[in-house]
Amino acid sequence: LHAHSGHSDGSCRSRLGVRIACPVFRVVETAAARDLDFIALTEHNAASHTQALRELQPYFDDILLIPGRELTTFQGHANLFGLTAPLEFRLGAPEAADLDGVLDRAGALGATVSVNHPRMPSGEACMGCGWQAQTDWSKVHAIEVLNGGAMAAFGGRAESPLSGVGFWEGLLDQGHRLTAIGGSDSHDPDRPVEAPGALGRPATVIHAARLSQSDLMAGLRAGRVFIDLSHPGLKWLDLEAAAAGRTALMGGDLDAPAGALIAFRVAIEGAPGARIEVVESGGVRELLPAQAGEQIDQTFTRRSDGQRRWLRINLRDERGALLAMGNPVYLNWGAAP
Repeated sequence: LHAHSGHSDGSCRSRLGVRIACPVFRVVETAAARDLDFIALTEHNAASHTQALRELQPYFDDILLIPGRELTTFQGHANLFGLTAPLEFRLGAPEAADLDGVLDRAGALGATVSVNHPRMPSGEACMGCGWQAQTDWSKVHAIEVLNGGAMAAFGGRAESPLSGVGFWEGLLDQGHRLTAIGGSDSHDPDRPVEAPGALGRPATVIHAARLSQSDLMAGLRAGRVFIDLSHPGLKWLDLEAAAAGRTALMGGDLDAPAGALIAFRVAIEGAPGARIEVVESGGVRELLPAQAGEQIDQTFTRRSDGQRRWLRINLRDERGALLAMGNPVYLNWGAAP
């Protein structure tokens, strides 16, 4: 859910092996060959690729092509999914007095807004890559917590000083409800799929009613999302919570009065032997006993204290490496913090 072509800074090899500005066709061809259901091309401050996507979509009828923009400023980068209209990005210009104003305009044009790689350094090596702007978080829908480029910088490790997970969880603890997503941030479709930063790794998996841009963006905004770091990929990952006759799935809300017993159920398919790590508000973690089998159905409970909380799961391999991470179920989120 985050790739570039030669319309900004993506490159690849020509048929004779020369490094060139990569045509959109090659990026989409690679995404289709890797069995992705959808791909978003988010060129830096450019909209020129949208016509190419429009021309290619009828031919690539087995993969959904989503236009987007990587808003690139000295104060931070953000993906604007679904945006095709022109947007002033030069901060200080009359139509872009500050970054909040730009995000307002993007939202008014129907874009789904995701802050990119917020913990990346900002400097000559990656100008404006870290998120430094004073932000009205009600204008943002998602945080790119895992970025392929950041993973590549740390030998493929998802959990590093450049990970945005802590940044995102801090915002959750402050009461900002934002969906965690991943982005391969691919700049070269020739990069082998086993390598971090390759097209589709990490992958953002969205539970949606149909394979359409509107349904995918609705699922993203609703938090029906997990991030897949495994290869060839998980078939299913979900979290359900139930208390006092009510239920909620990952991304949903559950009211649980103080003293109520909350029953959680984790459903996984395609990761035999993986271990489930429970992550809760304030950084509390618990590693559940491993279960064998292609399909894992594991339960655990918590006693509600009646306060606003969130709870999500990580999936780890036998060495403890991160395979996947899910978004939270929100507990008592409508109650005062």
